[in-house]
Amino acid sequence: MISFASAALAVVLSGAPPATSGLPQGYELLDRVVATVDSKVITRFELERALRPFTVQASAIVDDAEREKWYAEKEKQVLDEQINAILLQEEAGKLELRITPEDVADHLAGIKAKNGWDDDQLKKAIQQQGYDTLSGYTEHVEKEMLRTQVLSLRLASRIRPSQDDVERQFQRETEGGTTFEQVRAWHIQIKVPAIGTPDQLRELAERAERVRQLAATGTAPFPELAAQYGEEQAADGDLGWFGRCEFDPEFERAAFEVPTGEVSKVVQTGFGFQIIRIAERRRVPLPDAQRVKRCIRMELELDNRMAAYGSFMKELRLSHHVEVK
Repeated sequence: MISFASAALAVVLSGAPPATSGLPQGYELLDRVVATVDSKVITRFELERALRPFTVQASAIVDDAEREKWYAEKEKQVLDEQINAILLQEEAGKLELRITPEDVADHLAGIKAKNGWDDDQLKKAIQQQGYDTLSGYTEHVEKEMLRTQVLSLRLASRIRPSQDDVERQFQRETEGGTTFEQVRAWHIQIKVPAIGTPDQLRELAERAERVRQLAATGTAPFPELAAQYGEEQAADGDLGWFGRCEFDPEFERAAFEVPTGEVSKVVQTGFGFQIIRIAERRRVPLPDAQRVKRCIRMELELDNRMAAYGSFMKELRLSHHVEVK
């Protein structure tokens, strides 16, 4: 007997020739199993489907070796998340959590309303994410909603920073409550359409990388590149001076990590592909202590959430049989 959780999925084919994959005669290899969680399996097809949205980001990496390394790391991350999704489904069952068809329908209606899509446009966006059918995507939505409920219940007490944590971070970042860091940045935004083909997205990612290299090598002044390639921004890409909690969190975190005078890697946000240059840094008198503390609290909650999530998933793995092939 071949176990459902074996290293391959097979189907009986009457009169089929002997298999060459190591399976018994009369069986044919259909798909590879890349991981098992108790009695459930994750197949190579499922993993590759989940990786489809990342092919665009991978195509923006010009160096072959760097791209292969990045993609291998992303494959491991995606597989880990697929394993985590099964574990969280099991946990949702223990907690007797349920997502109704009405909950999913409301979620999809919200997506359509937010983006101004009709049913056909929603279908195209879903296919772009690697889902061939609406039913497949609704199943994904249901799982994600359950996941959110489980994490909200299990992690709430772990992610809330204490007042002491906030105060210590505030004192460090503001030099004892006196100053506030700001950066002066330029950026080039290459807009990504809400609905686009993989070829369109790949072309935009490659364009962003070409522009980044021009900026990084000083081939042309950054404001000139911003005027030539940037979309929906100031003509020269000048963002002026800003501190934390003023822009999109992904953009802002990337901006504050860029050394003064240097150009970032291509940063993908909800607004498109971004290339950032930090011209200067300065410290100014603290404008609003309570606002800064609120910002610090949000950042600490985000960091705590990531740490608590990792710890919680390790705990779940210890109570289940997980094997990566």
